[in-house]
Amino acid sequence: SGGVGFATKISEIQKILPDLKEKKQILEAKQPFLGVAPGEGSAEVEGVEVGQIIPGSPAEKAALHVGDFIIEFDGTKVTQFDDLRQKILEKRVGDEVKLKIKRKNGATWEEKELKVTLEERSGGP
Repeated sequence: SGGVGFATKISEIQKILPDLKEKKQILEAKQPFLGVAPGEGSAEVEGVEVGQIIPGSPAEKAALHVGDFIIEFDGTKVTQFDDLRQKILEKRVGDEVKLKIKRKNGATWEEKELKVTLEERSGGP
């Protein structure tokens, strides 16, 4: 073996296992993409602040706004950007997910639920 090893996340294997069992061809996995970058965060709201939205991204199409806080991704609470990124990577391109967000409305925060269809990342980070 020459001392070379490979590691694969079990979550990646679980995604393709049904196709492997059906002897389907496995192509390079397309990475799902939401299209947000994190903001600074806030002491008054727990969640992931949206600091930037990529033009034309699923986030923009779903009417997510800069300054919104994503508090749940498809039913799972998220408090850090890395949590959100991991949850996105557990999905597939084309999956529709629910985002629970908090949006500032004057002096108060409103909770909203948005539906977003994840798309394939097209070039760049």
